[in-house]
Amino acid sequence: MLCFLAVDPIYRRQHIAEKMLTYMLSLSDSKKDVVVTTYRESAPEGIAARAFYKHLGFVEGKLTEEFGSPVQEFVLKR
Repeated sequence: MLCFLAVDPIYRRQHIAEKMLTYMLSLSDSKKDVVVTTYRESAPEGIAARAFYKHLGFVEGKLTEEFGSPVQEFVLKR
């Protein structure tokens, strides 16, 4: 299970997050959808993450909360 994905700022723009997530997906059940959460659309902190997940084929899912913070699910249909 992948619980949190972040790349140190000095290593960003090298496709490291994409490689990590692609590797994790290769280990997971290819018949089950994958759900991640990130900031909601109104939060500036989530712009890059939301674009990243959309780039990988995730689609916006339901609005929810995690640890008391408003988030949105992104779903990769498989």
